[in-house]
Amino acid sequence: MNIGLIDMNKKPKGKPFPNLALMKISAYHKSLGDSVEWYEPLKHVRVTTADNEIKLHLYINIASNAKIPVVCSSVQQAVKNAVQSMTGRIVTKVNISIAGIDFNEPTEFQK
Repeated sequence: MNIGLIDMNKKPKGKPFPNLALMKISAYHKSLGDSVEWYEPLKHVRVTTADNEIKLHLYINIASNAKIPVVCSSVQQAVKNAVQSMTGRIVTKVNISIAGIDFNEPTEFQK
């Protein structure tokens, strides 16, 4: 299992000490053999390549009233088609994680 940790209190230049609760969660999941990573807001796309295939993991923000399955399906298909046409390589996975929900921005249906 892949585990992503988000430190909501992290200052732009970092903190002098780590978040103890997140460190304990990390240690627990690592003891189970899980892959644990820190989510960094500036890294919205993770790309893994092997042979002739590409795997992508995207972190996206969505509007508060958006339908998550519809948005994720549309993004997955659009990204898969774009990357395959640009690279000529096979995209085997496009994973989507909801990184945040925007409560301020109206969706196209509200405009």
